[in-house]
Amino acid sequence: MVPANIVTQVVPQLIENGEIAYPWLGISGTTLDDDLAQAMDLPIEQGGVLIFEVIAADEAGLRGSDEQISINGLNAFIGGDIIVQMNDEPISDFDDLLAYIVRQTSVGQTVTLQILRDGEVEEVEVTLQARP
Repeated sequence: MVPANIVTQVVPQLIENGEIAYPWLGISGTTLDDDLAQAMDLPIEQGGVLIFEVIAADEAGLRGSDEQISINGLNAFIGGDIIVQMNDEPISDFDDLLAYIVRQTSVGQTVTLQILRDGEVEEVEVTLQARP
């Protein structure tokens, strides 16, 4: 069974273009886990998506990680923006972010991200592009 909101997004694209364009935020990142939160001097229970690299959303002013550290013998990157909300929808992990983008957005749509940057909450607007 396919959810109705997916059908309403897909069918018009297929009719008009003969193909489907999937929305893409233009970042790479990971779920902010306890170790990463602690390394960034944040509360351990802080959720969100830590941005590693900004690939296509740089005009929005998002920042990727800029410091490499070792956690439990593994290399990790810290220091990037942390996405905690998209259009008033809480984002606690990377799966939340992907699910919201796929189910609730479309290519060309502008979304409002609430981010943590250097411990401060900020809002930025990003226009979603077609995933390459």
